[in-house]
Amino acid sequence: MVELQATANELVESLVLIHRSGWYRRILNGQKKNDLMLLLHLRRQEDLGEPDMRVSDISKLLQVTSPTVTQMLNPLENKHFIHRYVDRVDRRVIRVTLTEEGRKFTDETVDSIRKQLNHLVEYLGEADSLQLVLLMRKISEYREEASSILAMNDQTGDEKEC
Repeated sequence: MVELQATANELVESLVLIHRSGWYRRILNGQKKNDLMLLLHLRRQEDLGEPDMRVSDISKLLQVTSPTVTQMLNPLENKHFIHRYVDRVDRRVIRVTLTEEGRKFTDETVDSIRKQLNHLVEYLGEADSLQLVLLMRKISEYREEASSILAMNDQTGDEKEC
């Protein structure tokens, strides 16, 4: 048990060091996390042949309310990254599409992310990079399992910790 606690403490310290390094700020390219996620999802949809997204779909995707999406869209529209318009078929629906400026920004951001990750792979080497990928996927699986268990506990009233 003592070794487990010591390892958990090392993990916390490592996460703090990564956070302090500010690497994620360079990835955000001057944008808020959710704003960047929204822009990148719009770009991905566009690349898949869907030129726009409904505000309600963005809301579900980012797990925020539609009014929150509207607040996110305002500064992005002011920066000329996106364009909002009323759906021609259903006038209650607002659609969002990237502008040329938004496409340019997302291209630059994706290019920057790729360069940073390429440098990381060069630094770590192929084997350690693949090990990092494996560990990150395991963390994601663990969190999904833990979330599922917590959701089941909420329904049954059990108080098990994850």
